[in-house]
Amino acid sequence: MSATLSSPGSWLALLAAAFLLVPATALAGEGHEASAEASRQLGQGWTWMQAGNLRKAEDIFRALADTPEGANNAEVHYAMSVVWWERHDARASWSWLKQAQDAALGSHTWNPGEDGHWSRRIDERLKYIASRFSVRKLRPAERGASIPPLADPPPADPALRAFTDSLPDLVRENEEQAAGNAMWMLLPNGSYWVGDHLEWHDGGELDASRADEWQLVSASGTDLERYERRLAVVADGGSEARALIRKLMIARKAAPAMVRAELQREKADALAADYAKRRTELEAARARQQALLAAGKRDEAARVSFGFTAQTGDVPAKSAILTWDEVDAAGLSEIGNQLSEVWTEPRWHLRYALQTPSKDSSQTIQLPELGFTLKFDKGGELTIRGSNRVKEDLGDVWHLGGRPNRIDIWFDGTHVRVIANGREVGPVQVARHAPSGATRWKMTMNDEMALIFDMRVEQFDGF
Repeated sequence: MSATLSSPGSWLALLAAAFLLVPATALAGEGHEASAEASRQLGQGWTWMQAGNLRKAEDIFRALADTPEGANNAEVHYAMSVVWWERHDARASWSWLKQAQDAALGSHTWNPGEDGHWSRRIDERLKYIASRFSVRKLRPAERGASIPPLADPPPADPALRAFTDSLPDLVRENEEQAAGNAMWMLLPNGSYWVGDHLEWHDGGELDASRADEWQLVSASGTDLERYERRLAVVADGGSEARALIRKLMIARKAAPAMVRAELQREKADALAADYAKRRTELEAARARQQALLAAGKRDEAARVSFGFTAQTGDVPAKSAILTWDEVDAAGLSEIGNQLSEVWTEPRWHLRYALQTPSKDSSQTIQLPELGFTLKFDKGGELTIRGSNRVKEDLGDVWHLGGRPNRIDIWFDGTHVRVIANGREVGPVQVARHAPSGATRWKMTMNDEMALIFDMRVEQFDGF
């Protein structure tokens, strides 16, 4: 297997930000720190991981896993799964996670980490894989090297695309190590070219004994020419598969899941095209607003329209301080950092349009000094944590796919009020009073396909 780490920081950064609110599988052992020696070795392994040396990291973690303590330590299993994840071998990664989950059941020596921390991460990573990958048996070509399956269109999520882009290397390495033997792989769900046939792959099956089979073709002749042509089209951002899928949809021969995926892509394309047309207008509006702010005309600047209408008219806008036209998952974290540095108003109104591609998409806002967390999750479940915990199911008004959700959040210094697609929740009291000066903002989205549009923060006088 390849020991290349394409982006060693990306995975580790994700680990630090996720999975804090996820219920853990039943834990039989009591969580505690590892022994001093095991902790030292774990630290060395993670250091090699961050440096991009997967071989060194694997040697350390595997040696630990062969000891009685390491075999019963959730962090060791999780670390081994990360090694294989960075090699883009999802099945090997899943195997270590599943082994850990099975070992925890009924064991009195299993160590899930302090407060079950590492077992929670294992559970969440297993859920992530089950919702985005399925197992497939690949039979090699009868003669010569095989043409690997080609994801077309490739996953929009860069993390998943890294797995489909690595398929040629994985197929070649498997054939070199065990020529003529079938391969079992966990592949991201979606459509794939297998020879000259477009196949749909999904279902969430992870058990290799129940895997459906694909017969690979030889890397020669017309089949190789087609593969190289399609590969070049995909690399340029195109897709021969989507054209075929549309024809199959018209003929009512496309698989239902394939139809749903294509309709979702069409919605996303239409929304992106609409905002591309409006970009010049939005940039001009922002420039006009910044000029008014620079001239001290804050009230006039607040009235500059960005094509977004608030859900309610009973709370007039005051001073618009910060606006953003389009925000993705990576940019949202940076906006949180900006607000933490410059926003000093104790009362505010935040409004935006949120596009969530699927039920797995979530968006979170945390203000630690206020003891406050707000989360949109699970296709319209809103959770607010302050002095108490409030849950509201917005499923009947929540939009998935290309249609954005209109969100307004008001904070008057002690209470938060939310209106999402016209549904009001709150006010909910925060756990602590608003501090003077800047407050830390932590804003995240877990889905690379999720987008926020027309985001605006302004001063608010109170309810």
